[in-house]
Amino acid sequence: MLGLAVALGLTPSAHADDDGLRVTRLTSADLALMLTNVCEATDPSSSHTWGNSPEAVRAEAQRVKDQVSKGLSEGQLLSVLRRAADAARAIALQEVGVLNASDPAVERSRTLSWCAGPVRSTIENFMKDNATAR
Repeated sequence: MLGLAVALGLTPSAHADDDGLRVTRLTSADLALMLTNVCEATDPSSSHTWGNSPEAVRAEAQRVKDQVSKGLSEGQLLSVLRRAADAARAIALQEVGVLNASDPAVERSRTLSWCAGPVRSTIENFMKDNATAR
């Protein structure tokens, strides 16, 4: 899995406008939620090895959404939410697509490895980055 920053093209100057920054933050929150859901559906106990429960990830993602939404008009908010959801969905679908296998046991094994490795790192970074941004 690509690092989230690479996948989203995040560099300090990647998004000069506020809406771009908002989309970037929301995309990381949406992606963290999607990845958590895939891993939790595959193995409900997998997230406990991350040190962050699915509930904690959901709460942090909601906090990011609430924070990013402040001061936006309804039109701006819908645009930012749509752009972030589309970007996160595209990344998640690309990542999950690589895990597909004709043998369900192979697919499950791939998914468990993916959850324990790249997803765990992405979730840990999301939680850490947002904790320091408070």
